[in-house]
Amino acid sequence: MKSQLADILQLLNEALEAIGQPAIQNNPAFIQNPGFSNSEYCMAFELAGAESNSLHLAWTISSDGISFFIDRANEIPEWSYEYVIKHPTAFQQVVIALFTSWILIEHKGRRTIIRLFGEDGKQSNQFSYTQGIGLNFLQKSNYKLYQPVLFRESTKL
Repeated sequence: MKSQLADILQLLNEALEAIGQPAIQNNPAFIQNPGFSNSEYCMAFELAGAESNSLHLAWTISSDGISFFIDRANEIPEWSYEYVIKHPTAFQQVVIALFTSWILIEHKGRRTIIRLFGEDGKQSNQFSYTQGIGLNFLQKSNYKLYQPVLFRESTKL
């Protein structure tokens, strides 16, 4: 199990390295959450210095896989260990997009839609999350745009 955690962490660090960023454990943009981290089976990270008007972004890495928690969306996106190992490039590309894209959050009732926009202004990814049951289409949409968490210093992927 410890090696599975190390495998995912290595791929995550390779993605950060590809954009000129230090490894997650040494990156000042992130802090490890000690309340949810057990170095053998699970590690949890979140944005450092998060303010009330900043994006809530956290993630857990375990022997089962990796899960992100963005805004009020839980485990979106989420990948199993098997997926990460079989599709490392696809995994790394989405991770890079999460950290380097403009992020538009739409709340519509209990539904959250997360859209990632690249430097060219084009949408690269979209994730949606609905909490509970509700008539979300009757609700007004609220939007909030967040700047990239990290900036690319290079592009190797």
